[in-house]
Amino acid sequence: MTILVPLLIYFLLPLIGAGAYIYLCQRMIKQTVEVPAWQLLVVMSTYGGLLMILLTGLFWTWSGMASLGTFYLILGAPFLVLFTAISTVRQQNSLYHRWIFRASAAYLPLIVGLILVAALSQ
Repeated sequence: MTILVPLLIYFLLPLIGAGAYIYLCQRMIKQTVEVPAWQLLVVMSTYGGLLMILLTGLFWTWSGMASLGTFYLILGAPFLVLFTAISTVRQQNSLYHRWIFRASAAYLPLIVGLILVAALSQ
């Protein structure tokens, strides 16, 4: 059981995320003219990192790598998703563009809410 949890969090979850990214890119190529591949990569990797940090905190022991990931999610990711939201706000010509914009715009309120919940629960 002790080896199963980190395998699921640190191996299987990124593998599923990479597979989902490739699948979505293939669908976008068939359905849209302008494929927002790098915007999708930013959004999926940011939310995937957030999920990994939450699962690490809930089911595994905290580590230095988890702390580095948390610093990125708090200090670096808001700028990346803001840039992604700005780049897709004018290109909302497909369902994929709209979802990428919405996910990018929702990240900052989500991370602020999570920080407040964590601070108030202490």
